Amino acid sequence: MLKERLAHPDCNAGVVFDNIESRLYKTAINALELIMRATPTQKLQVVALVELIDDDKLPQSSIIHPGRYQEPILGKEELKPI
Repeated sequence: MLKERLAHPDCNAGVVFDNIESRLYKTAINALELIMRATPTQKLQVVALVELIDDDKLPQSSIIHPGRYQEPILGKEELKPI
């Protein structure tokens, strides 16, 4: 079934499998094995997002914008002559 669905034109640029944990199989590894069998000639990239928990057992979050982070630029008053 998965192999047939992936053959559709709307999947030709790639697909995202989100939340692959299910009661239908033991672990997420089983899901990855099924995906790999359905797509033997494709490259599989896995991104695992893990919720960070602080010492008080509360979730932590932050936003990272790739390409937007820049090192601070020193002002003229902070520059020292060589």
